[in-house]
Amino acid sequence: GDCTVLEIGAETFGAYVKSRPDVIDRMAEAAVSRRRALDESRAAAGPAHATPAATLSQRMRRFFGLEPT
Repeated sequence: GDCTVLEIGAETFGAYVKSRPDVIDRMAEAAVSRRRALDESRAAAGPAHATPAATLSQRMRRFFGLEPT
């Protein structure tokens, strides 16, 4: 169906994430949930392998310089 897409520049988004690091956890949880649903829909092709939210969250935090590399 129809959708609206909002593009946020890297610098703007980075500033937002740095001012509200808790958003990383919510984004990671949403990504893991969507990945899990995708893996379940492809279950016939093999076992589901979802990335743990903590791992994705940590990688996102490192990317934005909120956690040491």
